[in-house]
Amino acid sequence: MRTTTKSLKRAKDILSIYAYFKSEPGRELAATNFLAVGRRRKISGSELQSGLNYARAVGWIEPTERGLSLTEKGFKRMKRWEADMGGPAPVGALDPHAA
Repeated sequence: MRTTTKSLKRAKDILSIYAYFKSEPGRELAATNFLAVGRRRKISGSELQSGLNYARAVGWIEPTERGLSLTEKGFKRMKRWEADMGGPAPVGALDPHAA
Protein backbone atom coordinates (compact mmCIF):
# COMPACT_ATOMS: atom_id res chain seq x y z
CA MET A 1 0.00 0.00 0.00
CA ARG A 2 1.36 3.39 -0.96
CA THR A 3 1.33 5.66 2.06
CA THR A 4 1.20 9.41 1.93
CA THR A 5 2.24 11.52 4.87
CA LYS A 6 -1.25 13.00 5.09
CA SER A 7 -2.96 9.58 5.11
CA LEU A 8 -0.63 8.37 7.83
CA LYS A 9 -1.23 11.48 9.92
CA ARG A 10 -4.98 11.06 9.57
CA ALA A 11 -4.77 7.38 10.51
CA LYS A 12 -2.96 8.46 13.66
CA ASP A 13 -5.80 10.89 14.27
CA ILE A 14 -8.27 8.00 14.02
CA LEU A 15 -6.50 6.08 16.79
CA SER A 16 -6.39 9.21 18.90
CA ILE A 17 -10.19 9.43 18.58
CA TYR A 18 -10.47 5.86 19.90
CA ALA A 19 -8.14 6.92 22.75
CA TYR A 20 -10.39 9.91 23.42
CA PHE A 21 -13.28 7.47 24.01
CA LYS A 22 -11.03 5.24 26.18
CA SER A 23 -11.67 2.39 23.76
CA GLU A 24 -10.86 -1.28 24.29
CA PRO A 25 -10.54 -3.87 21.49
CA GLY A 26 -13.91 -4.41 19.86
CA ARG A 27 -15.19 -0.93 20.74
CA GLU A 28 -17.40 0.33 17.94
CA LEU A 29 -17.55 3.97 17.01
CA ALA A 30 -20.13 5.38 14.63
CA ALA A 31 -19.46 7.96 11.94
CA THR A 32 -21.01 10.60 14.20
CA ASN A 33 -18.27 9.97 16.82
CA PHE A 34 -15.51 10.57 14.29
CA LEU A 35 -17.24 13.60 12.82
CA ALA A 36 -17.91 15.22 16.21
CA VAL A 37 -14.34 14.85 17.48
CA GLY A 38 -12.92 15.66 14.04
CA ARG A 39 -14.95 18.86 13.89
CA ARG A 40 -13.58 19.97 17.28
CA ARG A 41 -10.06 19.22 16.05
CA LYS A 42 -10.69 20.95 12.72
CA ILE A 43 -10.31 17.75 10.66
CA SER A 44 -12.52 17.67 7.57
CA GLY A 45 -14.72 14.75 6.58
CA SER A 46 -12.45 13.91 3.64
CA GLU A 47 -9.38 13.96 5.90
CA LEU A 48 -11.13 11.63 8.34
CA GLN A 49 -12.04 9.31 5.47
CA SER A 50 -8.40 9.19 4.39
CA GLY A 51 -7.40 8.22 7.92
CA LEU A 52 -10.14 5.62 8.20
CA ASN A 53 -9.04 4.07 4.90
CA TYR A 54 -5.44 3.82 6.04
CA ALA A 55 -6.29 2.58 9.54
CA ARG A 56 -8.47 -0.13 8.02
CA ALA A 57 -5.76 -1.13 5.52
CA VAL A 58 -3.14 -1.61 8.29
CA GLY A 59 -5.60 -3.51 10.47
CA TRP A 60 -6.20 -1.00 13.24
CA ILE A 61 -9.97 -0.92 12.65
CA GLU A 62 -12.53 -3.09 10.93
CA PRO A 63 -16.05 -2.43 9.69
CA THR A 64 -19.01 -3.68 11.67
CA GLU A 65 -22.72 -3.54 11.07
CA ARG A 66 -23.02 -0.29 13.03
CA GLY A 67 -19.68 1.43 12.57
CA LEU A 68 -15.98 0.72 12.90
CA SER A 69 -14.42 -1.46 15.57
CA LEU A 70 -10.98 -1.04 17.12
CA THR A 71 -8.95 -4.21 16.54
CA GLU A 72 -6.51 -5.78 18.96
CA LYS A 73 -3.70 -4.52 16.70
CA GLY A 74 -5.07 -0.97 16.81
CA PHE A 75 -5.55 -1.16 20.56
CA LYS A 76 -1.97 -2.33 21.09
CA ARG A 77 -0.63 0.50 18.95
CA MET A 78 -2.70 3.02 20.88
CA LYS A 79 -1.69 1.61 24.29
CA ARG A 80 1.98 1.35 23.34
CA TRP A 81 2.01 5.05 22.57
CA GLU A 82 0.26 5.87 25.82
CA ALA A 83 2.81 3.83 27.80
CA ASP A 84 5.73 5.49 26.06
CA MET A 85 4.36 8.99 26.48
CA GLY A 86 2.68 8.67 29.87
CA GLY A 87 -0.81 9.64 28.77
CA PRO A 88 -3.53 9.41 26.13
CA ALA A 89 -2.46 9.63 22.52
CA PRO A 90 -2.96 13.09 21.02
CA VAL A 91 -3.66 13.68 17.36
CA GLY A 92 -0.72 12.84 15.13
CA ALA A 93 1.33 11.00 17.74
CA LEU A 94 1.07 7.33 16.78
CA ASP A 95 3.49 5.53 14.46
CA PRO A 96 1.98 2.51 12.65
CA HIS A 97 5.44 1.25 11.69
CA ALA A 98 6.84 1.01 15.21
CA ALA A 99 7.41 -2.53 16.49
